[in-house]
Amino acid sequence: MLVLLLIPFAWVCIHLLRRHWARQDHGGSLPAPALAPRHIARYLWRFDERNTRVELHGLALKIETTALNSVHDGLALYIRKPGHQVISLFYDLGMFFAIAGILLCVAFLAFNAFTLSWELVAVFLKYQSTENGQSLSKRGPVPSTSPQSVPESTQLGFYAIIPGVTVPISHLVPIFLSLFVSQVLHEAGHAIAAATESISLSSAGLSLFVIFPSAFVSFPPSLSLIPAHGRLRIICAGVWHNLIIWGVISLWAWSPLGSLLWDVIGYTDVSGEGRVIVGHAEGSALASHLPVRDLITHLDDVSLADTPTNHDVWSTFLTSDSPHRGGAGWCVPGAWFESQPSLCCPPMNLKATPPEIQTSCFEELTRGRGAKAQHCLDPLALFTPSGNEPALRCWSQDECASGTCIVPHSSAQLLRIRVKPFIWVSETPTSRVVVWNGPRTEVFEEVQVGIYQPKYSSGPVWLPRIFEILQGYFITINLSLFFFNMLPIRALDGGQAVEALLELLMKLKAQDDFDIELGERIVQREDNRWKKRIQGILSYGTICLGCITVLCNILLHYTRIR
Repeated sequence: MLVLLLIPFAWVCIHLLRRHWARQDHGGSLPAPALAPRHIARYLWRFDERNTRVELHGLALKIETTALNSVHDGLALYIRKPGHQVISLFYDLGMFFAIAGILLCVAFLAFNAFTLSWELVAVFLKYQSTENGQSLSKRGPVPSTSPQSVPESTQLGFYAIIPGVTVPISHLVPIFLSLFVSQVLHEAGHAIAAATESISLSSAGLSLFVIFPSAFVSFPPSLSLIPAHGRLRIICAGVWHNLIIWGVISLWAWSPLGSLLWDVIGYTDVSGEGRVIVGHAEGSALASHLPVRDLITHLDDVSLADTPTNHDVWSTFLTSDSPHRGGAGWCVPGAWFESQPSLCCPPMNLKATPPEIQTSCFEELTRGRGAKAQHCLDPLALFTPSGNEPALRCWSQDECASGTCIVPHSSAQLLRIRVKPFIWVSETPTSRVVVWNGPRTEVFEEVQVGIYQPKYSSGPVWLPRIFEILQGYFITINLSLFFFNMLPIRALDGGQAVEALLELLMKLKAQDDFDIELGERIVQREDNRWKKRIQGILSYGTICLGCITVLCNILLHYTRIR
C-alpha cells in the first residue's frame, strides 16, 4: 500500500521541481555539443539547460539530451582504430541470434494460436455433445462435462507480470527498476552498434508515463542511407544486449557461485530442505504462526526441497488450480468417526457451533466409486494432537486394522504447513504443523519465502530475497524484450530487421540521383513490390496470430471459472 501512495507523491514532487526549474528562465533548445574528445569525461556530467530539454505534460515526463553525443563520437573514433574491429564482429554475431529470434517468435505464436484454437473447438464440441447426447445412452446418462473439468491448457503460454494481480504489489519497484535498466542497456546496444558504422548520435533520453519507464536514442536521417548489413547490425544490437544479459544472469543463477558468495557473506542455502520465511503481507493472520526466519519444509506431504525437475515447489503447489490429492490418510476409530456430525459436509456445508470450534469435512479413503462416509472433525486435533500419540498414517483401509482410514474431503480447504524454528531460537529445533483453512493461493500471497537463511541472528533475512527478486525479473524482462522486439511488426525492431534482411537477400542496390534544387546528391532505394508484400504478410500475420492467442486465452479462462 505504501508503494501505491508513493506514486502520486513522486509526481507531485516532479511537477514542483519542474515549476522551480522553469522560473530560472532556461532555454528549451537542444544544441549539439562540439567538444574535443579530451573533454568527454568532464562533459559527461554536465546535463544542463544548454544540452537537455525536459517536457512534462500531466503524468508524462520526457528528458532528452545531447550531452552524450561527444561520448558517442569518441567511441566511434576508438572503434575505427586498427585492431578494434572485433566490436563489429561481436555485433555481427548478434545479427544471427536476432534473426533466429524472429523465426522463433513466429513459430511460437503460430503454435500457440493453433493449439489454443483446437482446444477451444474441443471444449465447444464437448459442451454440444453433453447437451444433445445425454438421452442417447442406454446404460445411463453421460456424465456431465462441467467447465471445472476442462483441463488446463498444455501449450506454451504467456505470463503477464501485473503487480497486485499476478505478482505481489510489493514487487512494483523491482519490476520497473529491472525494466528501466534493461531498456537503457537495450538502447545502448543501438548506440554502440551505430558507432561501428560512424553514425553520430542525435540525442538520447528517458521517459516516464505514470509508472512505466522507457529509454530511447535517435539518429540522423543518414541512418537509412547506409548499406543493409550495417542497418541490420544496428537494429539487432538492442535485443542482442538483452539476450546477453539474460544469458549471463541465468548462468549466475544456475551456477554455485551465488551460493558461495552468500555463504561468505553469512547466509546458508536451504533450498535442499525447504524455504525460509522472509516476510508477510501487511495484516496477515499468518504472521504470528509463521515467524520470520523459520523454515517451511513441507506443504501437506509434499517436500519443499528443490528437485531436478522442479526448483520452485512452493509456487507450483500453492498456485495450482487443481487440489492436491493422493496423499496418505489418518487412522481413526471407526465407531468414533461414525458418531461425528456431518452438517459441514456437502450438500449441507453448515458452519460449526460454537464458531470457535472449526470443523472440516473428512471422508473414508476407498478406491471404489461407491458412497463414502463423510463426517465433520476438528482438523487441529487430528493433525496436531497435544499430549497424545499422533494418528497413524495410512494408504488404505487394510492398514488401519479395526479403524477407518480418512482423508479431507475435496471441499475442505485444508493445508498443513510443517515449520522448523530458526536455529537460534532453539538449539534442537523440532518441527511443528500449522493448519491453514482457506484457499492455498492466500498463503502464497501473504507469505514471502526465500532460499537463504542467515547464519547469525543479526543478519537481515530480507537481503538475499531482494537480490533474488531482482535477479528473477532481470531474467524474465530481458528475455521478454528480446522476443517482443523481434516480432516482425513494422513498428518494432523485428519489422525493421526483416526489411533490412530482405534488402540484403534480394541484393537491392541504391540508385544515386542528383537533386538540382537542393544542389546535393541524394540516395533513393529501389521500390520492390515483393519486399513490401513479404513485410506486410509477416507484420499483419503476426498481429492476427497474437490476437487469436489472446482471444482464445480469454475464452478458455472464462470457461474454466464459469
